[in-house]
Amino acid sequence: MSQRPFASNTDGRLNLEQQRKRAKELLPRLKSQDPSATLSQAQWQVAKQLGFASWPKLKAHVDAIDFAARHPGFEASDGRVQGPVPDAHGPVVHGASA
Repeated sequence: MSQRPFASNTDGRLNLEQQRKRAKELLPRLKSQDPSATLSQAQWQVAKQLGFASWPKLKAHVDAIDFAARHPGFEASDGRVQGPVPDAHGPVVHGASA
């Protein structure tokens, strides 16, 4: 396997294209151990080496960091709604039978 550094950007961010290349370079070694090895298994191993549970989680992390770098004023939300949430179906009546 290549001994390339995990990150190639000068700011230390992961470069997804470089990680794809690492996975492609790893694949022949995996195939020598198991002929049925796939690129997705190589990608999973690269993601695990970087501390991620899966390749999609690695990709999501890289995408989020790249987005944040391109939009420095963006404030992420955790999805919680601030303030009261109006009920689209009217008030809830407890104890009433339908």
